Amino acid sequence: MKQLLAAIVLSVACTGAHASALTLSQPDELAMARKVSSALSDVTSRVTQCVDANKAIEVCRCENKAAIEKLGAVYAEANAAFPQWGDKTLNFPQSKDSAVNTALNFKMLPHAIANACNQ
Repeated sequence: MKQLLAAIVLSVACTGAHASALTLSQPDELAMARKVSSALSDVTSRVTQCVDANKAIEVCRCENKAAIEKLGAVYAEANAAFPQWGDKTLNFPQSKDSAVNTALNFKMLPHAIANACNQ
């Protein structure tokens, strides 16, 4: 249950019914989207491990502030390179040879990053 809570709290950026979808296919777009997704997955994994160790979600987010700041930097890089992504949900394959797609709500990332640790 704690793992699910941590995933929901930090993966708010992966969902959202109100953002229009954009399917990515260009190599540079795919590389950047996967970089953002990887940074988000890293944060989610770290916070989940912390919550699984019976710490409060707020404590876990702050203990992983460096990973969250890295996600923020990757988001800023992606936003500068692809400003058209700003209000979109990005759809793309997880890897070059994957049949599994990722949906990343790019619009919600700044909110998730800004509210990660309020200390």
